[in-house]
Amino acid sequence: MPNLLDVFREHSPWWQTHQIPKEKNDLPERQLLKQLKEEIENNRITAITGPRRAGKTILMYQLINWLLVESKIKPTNILYLLCDDPDFSLLLLERTFGDIIKTYLNEFSPKREKVYIFLDEVHVMEDWEKWLKKFYDFDYPIKFFISGSSALHIKKKSKESLAGRLLEYTLLPLDFKEFVNFYRFFNPHVEVSTDRLKGDFKEVNSFLIKNKLEFLSLQDKLMPIVERFVLWGGFPEGFKTESLELWHEKLKEDVIKKQIYYDIVKIFEIENPSLIEKMLYFIGQNQSQTFSYETFLTALPVKSKDTVINYLSYLRESFLIGENLKLTKKALIKSKKYFLLDSGVLNMILKNRSILELRNIGLIMEGIIQREALNSFGQINFFRDPKGREIDLIVTYGRQLLPIESKYTE
Repeated sequence: MPNLLDVFREHSPWWQTHQIPKEKNDLPERQLLKQLKEEIENNRITAITGPRRAGKTILMYQLINWLLVESKIKPTNILYLLCDDPDFSLLLLERTFGDIIKTYLNEFSPKREKVYIFLDEVHVMEDWEKWLKKFYDFDYPIKFFISGSSALHIKKKSKESLAGRLLEYTLLPLDFKEFVNFYRFFNPHVEVSTDRLKGDFKEVNSFLIKNKLEFLSLQDKLMPIVERFVLWGGFPEGFKTESLELWHEKLKEDVIKKQIYYDIVKIFEIENPSLIEKMLYFIGQNQSQTFSYETFLTALPVKSKDTVINYLSYLRESFLIGENLKLTKKALIKSKKYFLLDSGVLNMILKNRSILELRNIGLIMEGIIQREALNSFGQINFFRDPKGREIDLIVTYGRQLLPIESKYTE
């Protein structure tokens, strides 16, 4: 049986080195990191959810690094535990998670100093949410950060036991601004910056109108990055994979298969997971088109409207698809647009291997724009009048509704 204190030290090497391992901090910072820093003194439990491979573990390490370097937190007051580590799993056979945390506090924080505990892959532990509720309700000096590849599991458990005690943040694949930073990081010879495009929508739009020559120059430099973003998508690990075909295979196995056949099946006890996969592929093949529940009932071997509704909700909550609702005054919305949240996953489904041979490029770009708008504005809509005239995208900007038309060609 492994020694508990040895596991602590192995999982939290900064106790000896006073810094995180270099390979755990070898990527640019995500925008979400700034929000997490601002909430660091909020004692509520912070949950980081999102799809597999989005970079949640690296984000945790970057936050730990900030606590060590900038906030000067004592190294032993920061504990990281990888909950699916075999040694840690063996420890849980003999003692509860609560006993493990109490042992840590007694050994390393006898004066009840505030500690920061990071639980990665927390969903593999039994009753984790009950123990976190107890530590929170009894006012232990602990700031918990939790994450896991099974975002659905965390969301389900948090609703059941941690209502009002949890701050939830979603880490999606890179948006385009983040993607540019990553591209420059892995291609340091590229001289392109989006620093001049800071500010809100109105400020950026005003700058582009007033500085057309600078905009055209920036556009020329950005186009190769746009093409990479469209084809590969925004999962950070794609920058470390040279073959697009190999990358698409990784997306298929690590994102789609594990998300559907492990996460969704385990949590919701689905009898026919292949049907969910077929629904995902069907949405990808009809990206950004208008769907109704009857669309799925007609096109796929599904017999129940309730099944369609449930399976779509599982795909949304797994961060595989996004939803664009029709703007209407009526309470009942029959038509919706669905799109894949990552263009790399979409191109894997469509078997697109070259930017010059992309099929449905207009709909691919519309999906990307919807994802960017969803990330920036939180809710998106489209509009269609009785004559069939349509606005692709409408967002709420301040007190105004802002219509957006997406076009790929001139």
